Amino acid sequence: MNETLTHIFYLNYAEKLPRAFIHLSTRLAVYGIQLVPVSPKDLTGLAKPTKQFVMAYLPDMTTHSKHLTFRSKYLDFAMKTKKFRLFEASSFNEAEDLALARRLECYDHMRLPLTVDDIVRHMAVAVMTEEFDTKSWPGGRRAKLPAA
Repeated sequence: MNETLTHIFYLNYAEKLPRAFIHLSTRLAVYGIQLVPVSPKDLTGLAKPTKQFVMAYLPDMTTHSKHLTFRSKYLDFAMKTKKFRLFEASSFNEAEDLALARRLECYDHMRLPLTVDDIVRHMAVAVMTEEFDTKSWPGGRRAKLPAA
């Protein structure tokens, strides 16, 4: 079978994977989505011309500060050029400077505390609509006038 395996890159700012990665990965596997851990340095090398999905889980202040640094250096521009769609699960406020990325459907902020199921459901719906949307013209077909 020629099934394309959908994946989401998980931005890992620590040396070890957090426990939340395991929970998110097993729940996303139910929807056929694979969660792939990457460092910020690796993510810059994995950029493609098509839109890819990135997830950042920011539970504490050190992770949040590292994420803000990486976002300002690379990720903001990549989202504005539609290379990545960022799912940011954070207990901090959402970024106000990413209004353009939000309109382009390249930035989603999920305010913690949320259950793992809510986070997974939000990401799965967004990925499935993006992957399987036909991107057809919303105006419909042109009307035909009857021949007189």
